Amino acid sequence: MLAFERREPYTRSMISKPTAAALPRGRLAEAAYEHLKAKLLDGSHAAGSSVSVEAVVRELGVSRQPVMEAVKRLAGEGFLEIIPQVGCRVVAPDRQEIEDFFRVFSVTEGLCAELAAMRASDAEFAQLESIARGFELKRGQSAEEQAQRYRIHNREFHGQIHNMAHSQTLHAVAGGLWDRSDFFINTAIGTVPFVLRFRDAVNEHADIIAAMRRRDGSLARRRMEEHVFAFARAMDGRAK
Repeated sequence: MLAFERREPYTRSMISKPTAAALPRGRLAEAAYEHLKAKLLDGSHAAGSSVSVEAVVRELGVSRQPVMEAVKRLAGEGFLEIIPQVGCRVVAPDRQEIEDFFRVFSVTEGLCAELAAMRASDAEFAQLESIARGFELKRGQSAEEQAQRYRIHNREFHGQIHNMAHSQTLHAVAGGLWDRSDFFINTAIGTVPFVLRFRDAVNEHADIIAAMRRRDGSLARRRMEEHVFAFARAMDGRAK
């Protein structure tokens, strides 16, 4: 069986100014890319807002060139829009684009669940069940803190299923879609649905595991697609 590197959710401050300054020249563009992408995925920049290249230069203490390389790369990935003679801004997806994305997302996640049901080892199932059991919202946290906590946990749960599918191609595709999901949620929709659907989502995770444990790939796929669509419905009408 193949083993894949776990993809961690992008979080704010993945790279600091001292760290960037210490990197070799060839790594500066990658550092700027990781830093700026983290801020895009965690909602630091709202959809449609401008992104100051000069501000990023100051934050990282690097020259303009690596930051511009990062901006061009993120524009190519559909996160930023470069406006000639003006600057760049965060892409503002419309409602149709978000709906279309979640249709694709549900199919990919469903396929991951189907393959995992057929290919995963007992040890991998035990790890998935441990992840599912290990999460509860903490009292005293704000709704935003609870939403971010759940977002990270949810990505860990789904990431384990990606690993259990034992498909290099699918693992790479699914990871990229999760980056786009974080981008849509944090920049254009908001994290409220995570808190509102917490208990339902936990129950849906349990249903997905049960179907996978039965080695019923078709049912696991259906349960996963229903899970993703339920979240998409909760977000309906919340686009900023």
